[in-house]
Amino acid sequence: MKENFVQRFVDAEMPSDSSVSDTYRTDDYPFTVINNFELFPEDVFDITLVTYAGLDSRQFIAEYAGHWDGPISLVIYYSPAAESEMEALKHELGRFNKLTFTPYRLESDVIPINKLKNLGIQAVSTTHYLFAELNLVPSKSLYRVLKATPGYLWRDPYFVGVVPVFEWAHDAYPEAVRNYQHCYSCAVRRRNYHAYPQTLPALKECLDQYRCRPLQTATIPMQFVTFSFLHYRNMNCIDALTELYMVLRKSEVIPRYYEVITERGYDNMELVERLRYSTTKFGMLADEFLFRVPGIGVHSNVVLENQKNATLRHQYDVICMEYYSHVEGINPTTQCSDIEESMYSWIGFKKYVWMEEEVVNGTVFPKIAVLRGKKL
Repeated sequence: MKENFVQRFVDAEMPSDSSVSDTYRTDDYPFTVINNFELFPEDVFDITLVTYAGLDSRQFIAEYAGHWDGPISLVIYYSPAAESEMEALKHELGRFNKLTFTPYRLESDVIPINKLKNLGIQAVSTTHYLFAELNLVPSKSLYRVLKATPGYLWRDPYFVGVVPVFEWAHDAYPEAVRNYQHCYSCAVRRRNYHAYPQTLPALKECLDQYRCRPLQTATIPMQFVTFSFLHYRNMNCIDALTELYMVLRKSEVIPRYYEVITERGYDNMELVERLRYSTTKFGMLADEFLFRVPGIGVHSNVVLENQKNATLRHQYDVICMEYYSHVEGINPTTQCSDIEESMYSWIGFKKYVWMEEEVVNGTVFPKIAVLRGKKL
């Protein structure tokens, strides 16, 4: 017996899933309306971790895979000159039973990062997936907690589970240094996947001491508690210019990444903005997290700098304006900054001032938040 739900989807150009029926479109309501979205009770819920990396990061793959107990979809990009190395890697990765490996041969110096994400998603055979760059390591029990997502959430194709992401407040903190130690035997720096907070109590202590912070490019994972799901709390505000790392159902309802974007900066943001203007329901995971550790990939400082690049910002604005033209009249998820402004005007709530700097022995250590000049 199939369950029927009344749902609607805002992107009229998105192709319909085979399980979607009775759609219509009118001039005054230019969106596809789904009257009968059929959910299949016999679905077996599982989540695939999707990531990508260059061939030069192959030494990290085995240890990274050890932090995720479920299936992984990995895309490796390589240059034509590295064909033999890629063949050797294929043989090496064959020992990982739960890892799906997709090689991608570069045809130029451009690394099409959003295309790589989509290739990884295409290879997913589970009901859901979570994309994260290779430098975002899952906490100890992330997969187990995600697997405990209740059926009324994961069966809903419009539910988006947001996994919070944290990082070191400054790379000079001792723990951050241990994350990225020099390997004298191999004459390179190697990443230590275990020198970071791996449990919620350890993360809380790190945040309380200002050694850790939420990922700079993401919406601050502090939401007003209006109601909660099991393991999730309602996410009632999302900043317009933000990255989110999301558990999504693999279906035609959820759009893929926009492949014209080939540089870090707005690559994750454009998908978040499209979902922010849709009828998806967001829940922030309250029990586990991802943590960005040094040593590989793109630092969040670089992502912020790329967002200041006029060419990349113009490309993002053009993409958004095209999308906004199709969703006129749909109210986006409220921005957190708007809520802060309202609370300040209504009850004198003082907004947080982020990243106060403190100099210790000549090194600048940013603090997470300041309220009326007092450190929190």
